[in-house]
Amino acid sequence: AAIAACERASRWTAALSLLRRGGSLPSWNTAMSACEKAGLWQLALLLFLQLPDYRLSPSGVSYNTAICACEREGLWQDALFLLSQRRELEEADNIAVGSAVSACAKAAQWERAVAMVLKPWDLAVLWSGLVDSRCCSAALLACQKVSKWLQALDLFRGYPAASEVVRHPEPADFAFAASACDEVHHAGPASEIRHALSQSRVLRRSTAALDAVIAMDTIAAGDSCGELLRGMLLNWRRADFIWDKLVSNLAVEPNHICYVAYAKAHLLAAGPTVAVRILDRMRKAGLGSGNGQASVLQLQCLLLLCHSSPTESHLSDLATFLEGSAGLNVTGSGRLLESEWRQLRNSATQLSSEPSSLTLHQLLVLYHVKRRSLMTTWPDYAAGLEYLSSQSSEVKP
Repeated sequence: AAIAACERASRWTAALSLLRRGGSLPSWNTAMSACEKAGLWQLALLLFLQLPDYRLSPSGVSYNTAICACEREGLWQDALFLLSQRRELEEADNIAVGSAVSACAKAAQWERAVAMVLKPWDLAVLWSGLVDSRCCSAALLACQKVSKWLQALDLFRGYPAASEVVRHPEPADFAFAASACDEVHHAGPASEIRHALSQSRVLRRSTAALDAVIAMDTIAAGDSCGELLRGMLLNWRRADFIWDKLVSNLAVEPNHICYVAYAKAHLLAAGPTVAVRILDRMRKAGLGSGNGQASVLQLQCLLLLCHSSPTESHLSDLATFLEGSAGLNVTGSGRLLESEWRQLRNSATQLSSEPSSLTLHQLLVLYHVKRRSLMTTWPDYAAGLEYLSSQSSEVKP
């Protein structure tokens, strides 16, 4: 009881002190758990290895704690070895399997993580009935780390049939699936996943779900419509509808990812003014500070506004943003985002010193903006022609 109390209070030193006086296997398991929860994975594994010295045989709980300790450091080989040993002892449970999959994910062993979820019957240890949503989320994370977007989509779409247990994707998984569709520009899977999301209760309680629906509408509209203009109009109006329904009617509290997706929808529909307002609302809500995706999106919008209409107000907004984001570090955010940030900053410098040297299409820097935005269909306007205002009769975001 005393050691259990130490575990609940994360007092691992006290737990070890009590253990030195001797103890049963449950006491050792509790001490191991206290160390694991305190982040002392080496000590937890050491206690596990010392069990035979005290003539104690590890139980399923012992193995679970040791596997969880391996998960913390991405020790995937050790985690799988312990899982196989646990299977020899007794039937594994979803804690052990989930921790092993997560260990593979943290070590970027995406092939093994996906195989454990989609094809558990191919492995030496059979645990197909124990693969749950946590396992699938971990495998999706492994795919994300190495940009295996198509494999991630296969995994997400295989959710219902991947095991004998009925599972449902976690809220964040929908948002990740939207990102995967976005990266490979697949409207078909996006529509399927969006339909599944609309049928799920998760839509009513998840900001990740809101982000996913908006992002998927962006993908589907841009890819499934015969006319780009019609597709973009559907996109921003659909985004407005979803935002109003969930945020205003259902009181879902959006996170920064939702705001960025919403702003992006309007930017693709040639509405940088509205996109900037959305991002400003996000920052006033205390969200997205230092976020790379939000920053590149806002700088793209500000450059377009200054290029179209270089008013004192627009130029002042651009200068304020550049000054406030001077220390932003996007290193580690992905090579594409790092490149876009550098290019946007260079364009800002060039626009400030010699605006006539840049045309509209040269300012379309972000990957999806220069490939799928409505502005790609416009003439390659020179600076100062107020083309955003002149096109407002066609698009009013």
